[in-house]
Amino acid sequence: MEENGQLHFSDDPLLPGLNEACSLIETGDFESALIIFDELLNKSPESPGVESGYRITRFWLNRISDIADIPDGKDTADFLLEEWQVFLEYSRSNNLLLTHPFHAIEKYIHYTAGENYKLAFQNADNPTDNIDSILNLAICFIKLGEYNLTIDTLEYVRSTVTANPVVLALLGEAYFQCRDIPKSLLLFREAFFIDPTKIELDLLSAEPIMQLKEIAIEEKSGWGDIKEWIPVFGHITDIFYVRRHLTFQTVDAITKDIYNLERTYQTMSIDRVRGTNTMPRLINKYLWLFDFYKEQSYNFENLTDIRSRLIEIDKKLFIPYFKNIKL
Repeated sequence: MEENGQLHFSDDPLLPGLNEACSLIETGDFESALIIFDELLNKSPESPGVESGYRITRFWLNRISDIADIPDGKDTADFLLEEWQVFLEYSRSNNLLLTHPFHAIEKYIHYTAGENYKLAFQNADNPTDNIDSILNLAICFIKLGEYNLTIDTLEYVRSTVTANPVVLALLGEAYFQCRDIPKSLLLFREAFFIDPTKIELDLLSAEPIMQLKEIAIEEKSGWGDIKEWIPVFGHITDIFYVRRHLTFQTVDAITKDIYNLERTYQTMSIDRVRGTNTMPRLINKYLWLFDFYKEQSYNFENLTDIRSRLIEIDKKLFIPYFKNIKL
């Protein structure tokens, strides 16, 4: 078992070596770590922790020379994160994700990438010119559990970049981990309203998102991108209970979006609907409009029309829902 990042089984003679090798991985000393894993493999080739450590160390040791040839700063950081995506696929196919060496290399790669992004920003005239690099830095902070730094970084970005679903979702994750739940839920709701497809669920571990993901998979697998259903179930379950005051300009934009989505939706067969994101997007827009007319600018006629239309679109979902909703 693991405790504070270290493996502990007093009766296992391999563990001191495993822990030492993992500590070396965290500092980037792959050559020394590989020597230890090689020795441990000779003693116990069947040990999962030893095999995973050897595979992981060898993978990154093969890239050390490439990394050394790249200038420090953004180029090195970008290369590390690009190779990390390759490594993730390698790790999934070899069952390495839940191992101690995997967590050690995850820490090293994201710490090193983060330091290189910070170096790049120190040398940049206007850091906000490169939003992708700032987002990558925020991802590094999240992977390292540095949630306050994530917030500082992304709030700085948000002062110049508005309505970016990735920024809002990562901020929601960071605020949730810092236990500012209302702000977190508001940010998640906004992010998933703007464009769920741009959000990487693998970067989010906040309990509300994990819960909504499970519900969406159970209820709507095969009906478009599961991420598109997260805001729908966020409304229906009232998990996304924190909402902002809508301007009439926003309401007008939502109404126009509904008109355009309806024109598309009504020309599609049910089989075609299943293969697109039109249904969850249309439903989500209607639900935002429903909130507006119920909580902010009460209009019984509009509420009745929206309720009827949502039931027409998805009886299974909305007949039970509206039984508990008073207009």
